[in-house]
Amino acid sequence: MNKPVKKKMYMLLFNRDQRSESDEIIYHMKLTDDTPIEKMQLTVRTYTILKQHGVHSVGQVRNLTMAEIQRMHNIHEKCIDELSELLKWL
Repeated sequence: MNKPVKKKMYMLLFNRDQRSESDEIIYHMKLTDDTPIEKMQLTVRTYTILKQHGVHSVGQVRNLTMAEIQRMHNIHEKCIDELSELLKWL
C-alpha cells in the first residue's frame, strides 16, 4: 500500500474530526471480514500481539471482546486503546 493511502486510512481511523461520512463509508467498504489484519494499519506492537494470539483477519478482530483483548499476553494500555477505537468502526 502506498504512503498516501496509508496516511488516509490512519486519518480515517484516528482523526474523527477530519473524517466525513463518505470517508467512513469508503473505509468500511475496504475492510471485509476476510481482509488480513496487515491492511488495518495497526501499530507494530498491536499487530504482533494479535498475530501471536491467532488473530489474522478483520472478522476475527471484530469478534474480539474487550475482556479477551485485556487477557492477551503482553498487551499494553496503548494497544488496548488502539483496538478499542478500531472496534468502534468495525
